[in-house]
This record gives sequence, C-alpha cells and structure tokens, in this order.
Amino acid sequence: MIVIGRIPRGRAIAIVGTRNPTREGARLTRLVARRVAELGFTVITGDARGVDSITAQQTIETKAPLVIAKPCINSGEEPPPNGAIVGLRYCNGRVTGGMLVSRDWLIAKLADAIIVPEARSGSARMACCGTWYTVDFGVKRGVPVFILRPMTSEPDVLEAFRIITRDGAVPVGGIEELVNRLRSLAN
Repeated sequence: MIVIGRIPRGRAIAIVGTRNPTREGARLTRLVARRVAELGFTVITGDARGVDSITAQQTIETKAPLVIAKPCINSGEEPPPNGAIVGLRYCNGRVTGGMLVSRDWLIAKLADAIIVPEARSGSARMACCGTWYTVDFGVKRGVPVFILRPMTSEPDVLEAFRIITRDGAVPVGGIEELVNRLRSLAN
C-alpha cells in the first residue's frame, strides 16, 4: 500500500455513497461525517465527487483525522491535514475500473465500520458501483455496514437502499440510532 502522509491510529469509519446525492442526502452526509469525527473516529472515504467529497470537506472542517483512498496515487499529491492519502499503485495513465474496485476494497479493508448516507442504483442487479463494492467487501470482511433510510422518494435511491440492505447492510433510521451503534465500536 502506498501512503502519503500519516494514517492516524485508532478506530476508523468509512463513509461512502452516491456521486449525485439529493439535497437531503448531502445534508445527511455532512451530519454523519461531523458526528463520526466528534466520536473520535478517523474518517475514511474515497476521492469521488458527491458523498466522498462532502465527507472529506466536512472532516477537514472539523479538524478530524482523515484518510482518502484513491484508485491510484499521482506524484506530488499532498495529504489532507491530520491524515493520509492511500492507494495500491501509482498512476501511469488513465484510471481503470479495476483500479476503482481496488480502491473500494482498500476502503473496506481499513474500516472498522462502513456508513452509507445515501446511494443510487446503477442497474437492476446492483447498487452502483463503488458504494456497492465497498459494502460487499465490508460485509464479506465481517465489519458492520450501516445504511441510512432514504429521506427521498427517488426510485434509484430507494432501489439502492433495497439492494444494499439485501446484501448485508443494516438499515438505521437516523443519526441518533447510528451514533448509538457507533458508540459500541468506540469502546
């Protein structure tokens, strides 16, 4: 694994989700990231737009430890304050689908739990794409995976929730329920 910066010690929670969150999904992501940081966890996320970038921005604003997992590392990248950038290879051209799946695996490998504030389905068989892969790797690894109940009636968000819970994520009804579940991990 390539590390730029320093991976903080202690328990880590991954926050991943759709690249196109609803307004409520974006608000929920900021709240989840802030609460995870307040509980003293390191936050792990990917480098995609949407839930990942909202998570990273909120974590940096709260001055909490942050690890950003990337499909590949470019030379000269700077780590976030209080954290690191991690990846499995250096970039030598374009990013491939396999690199993205490797990033999702890395997120699940580093996490003590995974939270999905909001996801969207990409096809009839899976909640696309990185979110589903991260959830699948986490479930197979035996880490707790939580998904918040949708706060929208958009069909692709509802379908992603259905698929991700079917595939092993635990649905949670809101922030306080999530915080109570995470407190047990902090001890």
